[in-house]
Amino acid sequence: LKLFLEFLKVSSFTFGGGIAGLPYIYELSERTGWFDYGEVSNMVTISQITPGPLLCNMATYVGYKMSGILGAVISTIAIVIPTLIAMYLIYRLYEKFKENKRVANSLNYIRAATLAGITTSIIPLFKDTFANSGSIVNYKAIIYAIILAIIMKYKKGSTLFYICASGVIGIIFKFYY
Repeated sequence: LKLFLEFLKVSSFTFGGGIAGLPYIYELSERTGWFDYGEVSNMVTISQITPGPLLCNMATYVGYKMSGILGAVISTIAIVIPTLIAMYLIYRLYEKFKENKRVANSLNYIRAATLAGITTSIIPLFKDTFANSGSIVNYKAIIYAIILAIIMKYKKGSTLFYICASGVIGIIFKFYY
């Protein structure tokens, strides 16, 4: 029941997609002790290489860790319910009011708040990715991220390919460097 309620709460207050929900995941980590900050980075990484929405995959991961298959199912259902209800209601309202200037203006401010949430969420991921042992800067990871960002910007390809290739490169670097 606690898993269900916690992920129902996370999903009910997350707007802007999975990355925007990370502050709630970090807060859940602090409050429950079910996982630590480093594990959140691992969950994000695993969630990126598995099909489905980020928060849904993270809820499944935590649910499985805490209570096996049943916990995974319960957490996944809890994270999806608010989204289903919200999307139904928002679609109905949007269709009715989409020409309203106040609604359009409101959406601009909601996008700004979502961007702020996403920005806040990625700061711990940057720290975890680009700093080894908390304070030692991982220059190889920084350089790799910059190069990969440039390649991805100009060479459109499958994100899954880039993620899998990065995993292979990480394994190779570990063996040879």
